[in-house]
Amino acid sequence: MTCNTCQKYFGLLTRELACPKCGYSYCKSCLKYKWKVPNTGQQKKICGPCFNKSSRSNSHFTNDLTPGELTKKLEYLENPAKPPIVLYKGPSKLDELGKNLDPADKIILDRLKNLKGMRNEVGPVPTEDEIRQRLAQLRDQHFDSTNQPKNVYQADTRSDQQKADDLITEYLGALALNKNTEEAASNIDQVIQSRLDRLRGVDSSKYSNTNVMDYKEQSEEDETRKIIEEALARARLMPTTDKDSDLDEDLNKTSSEDDETECMYCNTCEDCKDLVWCHTCEKKVQCRDCFEDNHDEEQIETHKVVPYFLRPRVSSSKK
Repeated sequence: MTCNTCQKYFGLLTRELACPKCGYSYCKSCLKYKWKVPNTGQQKKICGPCFNKSSRSNSHFTNDLTPGELTKKLEYLENPAKPPIVLYKGPSKLDELGKNLDPADKIILDRLKNLKGMRNEVGPVPTEDEIRQRLAQLRDQHFDSTNQPKNVYQADTRSDQQKADDLITEYLGALALNKNTEEAASNIDQVIQSRLDRLRGVDSSKYSNTNVMDYKEQSEEDETRKIIEEALARARLMPTTDKDSDLDEDLNKTSSEDDETECMYCNTCEDCKDLVWCHTCEKKVQCRDCFEDNHDEEQIETHKVVPYFLRPRVSSSKK
């Protein structure tokens, strides 16, 4: 350990001594100040910090002050009243601008001064009811000062029967609202239709809703009839493929019942020129180009191909 003042290490030559007042460790040279113990009157050596504290307390020792003396000292400590500060306002910028202006410009300048003065005037702060009233006017709502805001977290004290009745009334009100909206929409459609009829010069009293429904049913029937006719026409255009051995019987079966000649198309490109009949490929009718594209050299040599020609149906009188 070392001395708290000179930082010397304690050992055989330097002994460790304790200050009788503070108790810290010091060497003999640092404990050189004499101090008289108050109770016993003995003189002991103390450290420098303790000696300074004791001497300072003895020199500034005073009795407790009374409340009156404290108030007097506080009055003396208060700052004296300063004279009022007078501010002298010079001419403003607007006044300087208005010296060499036309009468019309001066009128505009006076209006600006009035507006600036109105902005500087601070009015009373609006109350909560006034703010609510302004908000209600902006929302186009009726303001009632007696109406207090609802407590969202308030417990529901209604009975089960009352809750059920309220739900039923709410549901009935929603149904009535939907019905009214549907009726209004239908009325709007009728009004628009009547306006269109007036613009077209048509009498809207000649037809009714039943006529409109009949027209819809007729249009649906016409559409189904057209679809059936298209399907039948496509089926007539498709070739019949019977797996008989005789080529003439197949051609007679695929011929039409009319006296006119039958029109045949290629199964690949729908071309009706230069058609051939391949017996090996399930008797498919193809043009020359499609036949060569779909067959290799060996198939062209091995497959039996007959040129396809149109035959008119022989009438019964010729037989």
